[in-house]
Amino acid sequence: MSDKKSLIRINYLLVLLLSSCIEKFVPEIPESDGELVVEGYVTDRTEDYVIRLSRSRAIDLKKSLPETGATVKILEGEAIEHQLTESADGAYVSKAGDFVGQVGSEYTLDIVTADGLHYQSSTERMIKTPAIDSVYFEREVRFTDVEDLLVDGIKILVDTHDPTNSTRYYKWEWKEDWEYKASYPNSYVWVPGDRITDPGHPVFNPSPNVFCYNTNSSKQVLIASTNTLEKDVLSRFEIKYVNTLGRELVSLYSILVKQYAISENANKYWRELKGLSESQGTLFDKQPYALPGNVGNLNDPEEVVLGYFEALSVDEERIFIRREQLKELDFPTNTCYYEKVDSVNYWTVQDYLDQGYLIYGVGGFLTAFVHMVPRDCADCTYHGSLDKPDYLP
Repeated sequence: MSDKKSLIRINYLLVLLLSSCIEKFVPEIPESDGELVVEGYVTDRTEDYVIRLSRSRAIDLKKSLPETGATVKILEGEAIEHQLTESADGAYVSKAGDFVGQVGSEYTLDIVTADGLHYQSSTERMIKTPAIDSVYFEREVRFTDVEDLLVDGIKILVDTHDPTNSTRYYKWEWKEDWEYKASYPNSYVWVPGDRITDPGHPVFNPSPNVFCYNTNSSKQVLIASTNTLEKDVLSRFEIKYVNTLGRELVSLYSILVKQYAISENANKYWRELKGLSESQGTLFDKQPYALPGNVGNLNDPEEVVLGYFEALSVDEERIFIRREQLKELDFPTNTCYYEKVDSVNYWTVQDYLDQGYLIYGVGGFLTAFVHMVPRDCADCTYHGSLDKPDYLP
C-alpha cells in the first residue's frame, strides 16, 4: 500500500514540474502599420472612377484610416491630367463622363498627400479585353466548409477566348442579386380595441411586404492564365458556387460577371495576393506581410505602398436563374414550414404581436380568430430590402 502511495506522489510531482516548465508560445508577427493603401482603377466605361486612399493599421485593428486632403490625378499619356475630387474621407472621384478610358492609352496615378508626400504608380496601358463567350451554370453537390455536410447547388461558369492569342491573363469580378418572397405575407394588420369590452379586429393590409431583394459582390481574387497553353482559350472557369442552404436560389437569382484583360505584372501581384488571402493561418503557412504593388514614393523608393492601380477594359454578361430552372436541385424544407401557424383568438392577438408575430390570415365567417406567424416568415424586410434593382425582371 505504501509503494502505491509513493508512486502516486511521484506522478503528482512530475505533473507539477512539467506544467511549471510549459509556457504559452506566442509567435511574433511583424505588423504593417501606417503604409499608404491604394485601391482603384480606370475603365473604358462611362462610370464614376473612384480611387480610395487609406493608411494600414496593426493586425489587431480591422479598420484602416482614410487618407484625407490629398491631391489625386490620373495622368493620360504625357500631356493630359484628370483631377479627382474627394467626395468622402479618403475617396477621390472622377464623375461619369468627366473622361473615359481608351484601349491602347496609358494611365498613371499621381498622388500628393496633405503633408506633401508624392506617390506615383507605374504607367499602365489599357489592354483590349476579349468578349465573354458564355456565362452559364451547372448543378453540383459539394461538401460544405464546416461540418462536412453534403449540399446541393450550382456553379457559375464562364467561357472566353482571344482569337489573337494576345491576352493570356484574365481577371473577373461579379455582383449577384436575388429575390426573396415571404412565406406567409402579413395580409392583415390589427386595429386594437380597449381590451375590456372590445379586443380589436383585423383589417386588410393593402401593401404587405412580400418581395425583397439582396445584393452581394465578389471579394476574393479571381484570375486565370492561358500563358502555358497553345491557344488563348479558357473553358469552364468557375466564378462562384451557390448552394441551396441560403435564400439566393429560392425565387429569382441574377449574377453579373465582369471580365478584364490584365498585364503579366498585374497577374503576378494578384496571384501572390490570392495566395496570401487563402492562407489558413497556421505556423506553416505564409505569414501576413506588406505586399507592395505598383505605386511608390517618388522621393523614397524604399517605402512600401500597398495596392495596385490598373487601367482596364471591360466585357460583361448577366444571367438570370429562376427557381423553375432548378427543379432537379434538392432544397432544404423552408424553415417557416416548421413553424406552427397559430390560430389565435382576438383576445390574445395583442400578446402575439408583442412577441413579434404578424397576421397572415383570418378565420372564417363569424369567427373571432386569426392565423399568425413569426415576423421573419411574414415580412420580407426581415431578410432584405424592398428596393428592387432596375435590371431585375
